[in-house]
Amino acid sequence: MNKFKPLVLSIFCLAFMACAQEEVKLKASALRDTIYTGESLSIRLSLEGIQSDIFNDKNQDKGILGGFFEGSEGNNNFSTLVYANPETLGENIIGPYQINMLGKVYISNSVSVQVVKPPVQQIKLEIPKEASLGEKIKVKITGKSNRSFKAQFKENEIFIINGQSSNTQVSNGKYSTQIEYTLTLKRKGIFEINRSFFKDLPKNIKLAPVKFEVK
Repeated sequence: MNKFKPLVLSIFCLAFMACAQEEVKLKASALRDTIYTGESLSIRLSLEGIQSDIFNDKNQDKGILGGFFEGSEGNNNFSTLVYANPETLGENIIGPYQINMLGKVYISNSVSVQVVKPPVQQIKLEIPKEASLGEKIKVKITGKSNRSFKAQFKENEIFIINGQSSNTQVSNGKYSTQIEYTLTLKRKGIFEINRSFFKDLPKNIKLAPVKFEVK
């Protein structure tokens, strides 16, 4: 079990911003209960029970407090998002969070999240088997998984990256992603594209090497 040190968020109100407080509570809630290693967790902090018109008047300067709690969940509940990056496999306890406001300290509850290893994900690369030096070619990378993915080429001596587009669709909790590159070939030879051509490709993503020839 991994306990994170409390994050102290200091918020200041101007003297004339009267915030009548009745059972004011700071509540933390994780937006997901399970994440993969390497993913960040979004946590909503809600300050409940504050009664003040400064949040409802769009024309009034809300100061630092208004900037922090930009959204509201109800008439008297104001919230913002913070992020955590737990890395230990298994259960991670995050928080509690603490806010200093108007001379008082508000402490939230802790939240729990399970960190698990991501499943193996196979992606497919499609590239012409033969092309000419200086020719522009299209390369497609496709894959299906429980999360969207990124596959970004590194700069190299074989081709120049002219453009990139991507499209992700979600159906029944499954992500279908297609990434398309336009490349200009700048070197002759027979080459093999493998995962070493990509920037920070996660270990769980598997890519079968593909050979092609530039004449």
